[in-house]
Amino acid sequence: MSEGCAVPYLMIDGAATAIDHYVQVFGAVEVARHLTAGGEVERAELALSGSHFLVGDPIRGEVGSPVVSPDPDAPTTVSVYVTVEDVDALVARITAHGSRLLRGPAEVGARREAVVIDPFRHVWIFADRR
Repeated sequence: MSEGCAVPYLMIDGAATAIDHYVQVFGAVEVARHLTAGGEVERAELALSGSHFLVGDPIRGEVGSPVVSPDPDAPTTVSVYVTVEDVDALVARITAHGSRLLRGPAEVGARREAVVIDPFRHVWIFADRR
């Protein structure tokens, strides 16, 4: 992962399952995985379409660490924007495996974009590389 860049760090209850999903369905590549002494995922680095993101189980028991998995009853405040080669093919694959299409695929300005929410309640915006 490059120094000096912003990298999304997704907290997910059951991070190991999410990592498998991102690898098998999204086409991500697992670069590294670090576990806690209790066997939870402290941090895993994944690569997707030339970008990197981190996934981990929520931080528990640390004072001042309000990092939790998304609340299924609340809207999200963050989305992850990724450019890909074929928006339509990716969206067809991931929606067939549990992600829900929120918008698109459609032309948005000079790009074709789609917005999905994955089974772990994270919102992704996929755009082509035009």
